[in-house]
Amino acid sequence: MRRLLLSALICILCAQYSVAQEFLHIGEHAIPLSNVKKITQSVRVHPKSLSLLLEKDSTISIYVAALKATGMIDSLKFCVDDSYKILNVQDSCRWKKNVYIGGGIDASIAYPEERRFNFTFFACPDSILLAKHNIKDLDGLRAKAKELYSNVYPEDAAVTDETDRRNYLNRFISYQLLNFYGSYSSLRFYDDRVRSNFGLEYGFEIPDYYETMMPHSIMKISDSFENRLSINHRHYSPQVPGVGFPHPQPVERDAVNGFYHYIDDVVAYDKNTQEVILNERMRIDLFALSPDFMTKLADGQTVRGHQEEKTPGYPFFGFKPGYVRNFEFDDSTKLLLSTRHSTWSDYQGDELLILGNFDVTIKLPPVPAGKYELRLGYYAGSGQPRVAFYIDGKPVNMVDVGHMSEELLFDWIGDGEDPETVIDFDREMRNNGYMKGPGSYFVRGVEPLRYYPWCVRKIIGTFDTDGKTEHYLRMKCIGNNLYNAQFDYIELVPATVYDNDDIIEDIY
Repeated sequence: MRRLLLSALICILCAQYSVAQEFLHIGEHAIPLSNVKKITQSVRVHPKSLSLLLEKDSTISIYVAALKATGMIDSLKFCVDDSYKILNVQDSCRWKKNVYIGGGIDASIAYPEERRFNFTFFACPDSILLAKHNIKDLDGLRAKAKELYSNVYPEDAAVTDETDRRNYLNRFISYQLLNFYGSYSSLRFYDDRVRSNFGLEYGFEIPDYYETMMPHSIMKISDSFENRLSINHRHYSPQVPGVGFPHPQPVERDAVNGFYHYIDDVVAYDKNTQEVILNERMRIDLFALSPDFMTKLADGQTVRGHQEEKTPGYPFFGFKPGYVRNFEFDDSTKLLLSTRHSTWSDYQGDELLILGNFDVTIKLPPVPAGKYELRLGYYAGSGQPRVAFYIDGKPVNMVDVGHMSEELLFDWIGDGEDPETVIDFDREMRNNGYMKGPGSYFVRGVEPLRYYPWCVRKIIGTFDTDGKTEHYLRMKCIGNNLYNAQFDYIELVPATVYDNDDIIEDIY
């Protein structure tokens, strides 16, 4: 079991002014930074805030001009949610000078002392824009944005207001923005021991998928055996090289509230990205579903991927209702995140734990238009509760997540990986609504998750999307939950992958 740590987020007070409401551009319109609580926020502008660092960098002047023209640069201020308070000693666990300080009734749970907002920006230097696309100024970038998006969103051709989220330039520049802290290491892995659990030597990549600040869009960031990060790279046929960014990035690009990277070409959520690159099984770690799980802590790391040697006792990170973007739950639910560990039988070595008689609704990552199968990877050990699942408010499944049928479990232990029966057994599992864990992630670098009967994927149901609508997964505990539910990752799989007679979905 994991112990999750809290941390206090860096608070550097400088010139401060208060506003009645500060806005983040993360949807079709500007919306309040807190999506649940009604709050009054303070915006603390620091000399190393991301917005000010970007304005000082003359090598990316065209991208910065686009940020200003669209108003997106206003989203990159150093913001803190002043409605968030530590109310009692149970909540006061924290990180201080890299030493875990426990407190209260349960010293293994730590809550952030403050709620911060971080950002990541990908910037193509002016020199590359000129060399590869003959873009010399902002007008050239406007033309490029129209070229990339006019055939994807033809209905928005008449939207000339560049602060409008539907405008082509606005779409272009906001796709370069993520609303969490994304240094090179946090986008990759903090711990090479966890990274080694992926079968990279066999040619696998490590993809993650993140919602961007362009409405209803997602970005794929891949790690490879060559230790190269790339954006919207496709490893399998048809192969797409993607856009790379070098490492190490200068420390000068590490802002108080975020990070920015130079990239070696233009990146966009265009037709090729939506119809080719993302036409694949998208396996998404649950830590990637909320930017509040990827905010920089007091020790310079994020909750997701926190180094195991810095978490003595493996404490849990706790999060309060109303302060987790993309998650909705109340006080009857205790939501904890575990510290990543190289020896645990979890995808990427971490997991989300939900305690109590929980009722949690998660906004799913945006995906291109089409029909999708939604799967949930979780720990199917004893003591897990019975859970009802809903997609967009409609009941789709009810599962005792503590076990599968005795018949399936017996088959798995007996001959589930026998070469002569593995295909038939995988088919039997799928007919019963389950799949084994992925074959591309190895526990302790030795055996893949699909060898472990408690590391299963449950097929929750299917849904259709137009690529412009938000979709939700609700998980409700049925009965009295005396233990906890341990969830690991989701999979969003297009019908072209899971329901394809010509190309059968692989085991990885």
